[in-house]
Amino acid sequence: SAVTAAVDFLGMDAYPYYQNTIDNSIGNANATFFSALDQTVAASSGKPVWITETGWPVSGPTDGSAAASIQNAQSYWHAVGCSVLGKYNTWWYTLQDAPQPNGNPSFGIVGATLSTQPLYSLTC
Repeated sequence: SAVTAAVDFLGMDAYPYYQNTIDNSIGNANATFFSALDQTVAASSGKPVWITETGWPVSGPTDGSAAASIQNAQSYWHAVGCSVLGKYNTWWYTLQDAPQPNGNPSFGIVGATLSTQPLYSLTC
């Protein structure tokens, strides 16, 4: 509570894809994300909560029950992104990934080549 009193806002990173000790399938991602958000808001003592990172990978390995795919990234965008944008300061991870040794997982919404065409619809 002393830290919360000293800050202007609380930042929250939430990646249900990596929550592999519970059901982290795309079907449960919305509930997992909003559970974390609700807990953060409850601990915020009324301070603003910022979603400083979230997203779902478009490619990469399966982690627990979570499959990385464009379709699942699209589902996560609609279930989570469309629900929080305009209500919370939100940073979506990421427009384009930096090169990685194995390239996995990739969260980039425009794929490996920077483009004006996203891999999935960003409309809400």
